[in-house]
Amino acid sequence: MLAYDVDGERWLEAMLVEGEGLRRVRGRAAGSVLEALTRGGPQMWPDVFVTRWVRGRGEPFAVDTLELVEGDPWRTVLHVSALTFLADGRAAVATFAGDVWVVDGMGPDAEEATWRKVAGGLHQPMGIVEEAGDLVVLGRDQLTRLHDLNGDGEADWYESAARGWVCPTGGHDYVSGLARDGEGRWCFASGVLGVCRIGADGKAETVATGLRNPNGLTADLSGRLLTASQEGDWVPATGIVQVEPGGHYGAGGPRDGALGDLPPLLWLPRGVDHAAGAPVQLRGLSWPVRDPLVHLAWGSAQAVLLLRDESGGISQGCGVPLPIEFAAGPHRAAVRPSDGAMCVAGMTGWGTYGAAEGSLQAVRWTGGIQVLPERVEVRENGILIGFSGEVTLPEGFRAGAQQWNYRRSAAYGSEEYSVLHPGQVGHDRLEVTRCLLREGGRALFVEIPQLIPADQVHVHLPLPRLAGRDFYFTVHRLGSPLTDIPGWKPVEKRLPGGREGGEVAVMPVPWEKGEPGRALRVPVAAGLQFGVKELRVKRGERVSLTLENPDIMQHNWVLVAAGGVERTGALADAMVSAADAVARHFVPPGAPVLVHTGLVAAGTSGVIHFNAPEKAGRYPYLCTFPGHWRLMQGELVVE
Repeated sequence: MLAYDVDGERWLEAMLVEGEGLRRVRGRAAGSVLEALTRGGPQMWPDVFVTRWVRGRGEPFAVDTLELVEGDPWRTVLHVSALTFLADGRAAVATFAGDVWVVDGMGPDAEEATWRKVAGGLHQPMGIVEEAGDLVVLGRDQLTRLHDLNGDGEADWYESAARGWVCPTGGHDYVSGLARDGEGRWCFASGVLGVCRIGADGKAETVATGLRNPNGLTADLSGRLLTASQEGDWVPATGIVQVEPGGHYGAGGPRDGALGDLPPLLWLPRGVDHAAGAPVQLRGLSWPVRDPLVHLAWGSAQAVLLLRDESGGISQGCGVPLPIEFAAGPHRAAVRPSDGAMCVAGMTGWGTYGAAEGSLQAVRWTGGIQVLPERVEVRENGILIGFSGEVTLPEGFRAGAQQWNYRRSAAYGSEEYSVLHPGQVGHDRLEVTRCLLREGGRALFVEIPQLIPADQVHVHLPLPRLAGRDFYFTVHRLGSPLTDIPGWKPVEKRLPGGREGGEVAVMPVPWEKGEPGRALRVPVAAGLQFGVKELRVKRGERVSLTLENPDIMQHNWVLVAAGGVERTGALADAMVSAADAVARHFVPPGAPVLVHTGLVAAGTSGVIHFNAPEKAGRYPYLCTFPGHWRLMQGELVVE
């Protein structure tokens, strides 16, 4: 309820719970109406909640964990979706449920932190920054500036700073990240809208397209935008994208034109990240690498150091997984100003190994004797890696290297294919002829004479002082050879034949043909749902079922035997990387399937004709596209 205090000329807010009296009252000062409401009521819930820090140990990184608020009056689940630091050292965090909290006690020596909710009701906020003393929050629907007009620490005015885009409605249609480009414009990333920048008129202009479910965006020190595309159809692996205006990065299929099917800056294999968080440009970090780029690997709940190389005249990247484990899927990070630690916000969700519902953690560099890689150059005859400190080569040291390619197609992800034998699943071993220390031990040249461009080149360096020993390169072009090494001479390269790819031939669906029956209609609804959760038929009745798919992703309709949902779902999840998954319409072999549609593309529909089961009962139906079956379910009731 709302009440107006005539004497104090203030709007006051109260929340009453039937049968319990007053539960919460909010107002700047106690006026006559507020006093009347509170008189005789039960004890108020607190405005501030206290949690404690749990300190981590380890070298070269220690991860401290701040316990999250539990049991608050709003029954909040803290899926932490955005994070920033305020000018006074406090942090502001957003939750996926739509709340904004300010956290005091974020310093490296704090034992406890206090939480206060300052705003609520936002639409899935996935980005937050402080600007001119106000919090600016990016939601799915708009950019909101929060104003505290009366100085009570809570937002009173939710100003729409920009909303010039169509609010996406699909289950994975997040609007995420919030960064300013080189010209100072607000930018964000979305699978539906693309990478967008907001003009002075508040409208969003699309800069690039072809990203699959991006979960964040950052601007590097020069204002260039970076984001990540998640593995799926037409995206064979997690891709780190350095955005080129007008570029299309594959999701939804290639497009015509020079910028119609751009490769990413870097591919990351499934074992490193299978569900991307976000790349983050970190300024002022206390680690020994100055202002690094770090990719937050949502899937594997770890951090990957990003190094860029332009020695060949084109941007290409290298990812080095760091020995850091997060409690929940990490996707937002900010530097703690008091000590330069990397603070990371995370949340659970489909496809992450992080077990916690949400997390807020600080990663401190404790160092010891360890060093980090800080630059890479891919040359004609090998790879030069620079370090933050000196490294040594132990006696008998051996480095390893291998390469492989991916195939872009409508399949969900890709197998790893030989570069030298296109179409053949497998890796090619690359011979490392020698490793040479340079620059007084602060650099290492890994000589690989047969190095050629490849989607993925993996180099393993078991150096004793190195934090992060696996280097994953995407090599678009080779730089000039390093010639000032003893005995160098050019060699003839072994080159592959043509690369195979394209569409995958699909298996026929037998129920797409035959006599029609009574019409049944199942539309796909927003949020990974079937719009019809129950269908009723007679035993043996002939029916024609139409699956209507207005969504932006593919779906199917699969009818299974009673009690067969869990088995079918488990087999469907196991198909995520199967080479024949698309050919089988993501209908898993061995599942108790009675009838199914084909894989129905976004914006289309599919029809099948079949006879209902002869035995009365309740038969479940589901979508077996990977990850969808847990939400997309219904029942066919046979009477």
